[in-house]
Amino acid sequence: GYKDPLGRYHSESNGKVVLVPSKYLYCESFNNGYAIAVLNKNGYTKRYGLINDRAADILPPIFESLILLDDGLYKFKLNNLYGLVDYNGHLIIPNKYHGIGKFCNDLACVQINIDLGEANGKRKLYGYINSRGEEILPVLYEFIGKRFNQLSVVMKDGIWGLFDIESYKLTIVPEVAFLGPCLENLCKINIGGIYNINTNKTTGGLWGYVSIDGQVVIEPTYEQAYNFSEGMAAIKLNNKWGIINTEGIIVVPCEYDKVESSFKNGIGKLVRNGEIFLFDKLGQLIDSYEQEIEYEDYYDGGYDDTPSIYDNPYYNDNVDMDQQSIEFWNNI
Repeated sequence: GYKDPLGRYHSESNGKVVLVPSKYLYCESFNNGYAIAVLNKNGYTKRYGLINDRAADILPPIFESLILLDDGLYKFKLNNLYGLVDYNGHLIIPNKYHGIGKFCNDLACVQINIDLGEANGKRKLYGYINSRGEEILPVLYEFIGKRFNQLSVVMKDGIWGLFDIESYKLTIVPEVAFLGPCLENLCKINIGGIYNINTNKTTGGLWGYVSIDGQVVIEPTYEQAYNFSEGMAAIKLNNKWGIINTEGIIVVPCEYDKVESSFKNGIGKLVRNGEIFLFDKLGQLIDSYEQEIEYEDYYDGGYDDTPSIYDNPYYNDNVDMDQQSIEFWNNI
């Protein structure tokens, strides 16, 4: 689009030109006859509203942000709190949440922050709502993990469980200090350790795996454990790493110093004495090569090897207001 001499932004909807009122800087793309219009309030602060394809205001430009989610639902921000409206301007949820995520299977994760005072900061609680604004899972949970296989790991008051986002069934996994994501129908667990809610880190205890119905299928006997990938997982025993399959059988003995990578394209990698060893799913050695020595970059700057938060399977992209630090997520 472009602006004409009268200051009207020219857009297009269903093949016809829409002359957006001159008070708006521009509008975003039309979707089913509606578009988010952007107002320049005072030279640098923007406000957002909703117009139809006749350039009439459906929602006044008063919102700090306005985002199309799905099925005609818009997430709005007002007074630093989020709510939902539909394309007719009907209020679904007032602005009462500190975060509303994307809808998937008609569920979105929501977040509220409870102020604990200047010395203690804030406590973040999570839950699920549907597109009608109903709270399917009360906003009382201290942790909701990213969804895998239609399941989300949740935790409240130190009790962990698996929430089925299709049936709304909550399965409690008792007596665990930590419950990992449900990958390939298996979740890693920690028994006897201590979970720190502030760092999301578990220390001590032993690691094993449970099925999606909460039953222990691989006993917690390992000092550390990876999530399953392609039916294989790296585990640590007697301070050495090996590989098990989904039956809990050790296919690669625990004789290695560290894990180079989980299984990908049928190959897993372990390291011993500076040499990388490649294994197939039967535990057969495929190849080996010397580990590349990492030198510091000569130049100060311009090189960033910081791991991405998206590498962590528990990074919660469901709530856009909960962007923790990389260290926070990698500690999980």
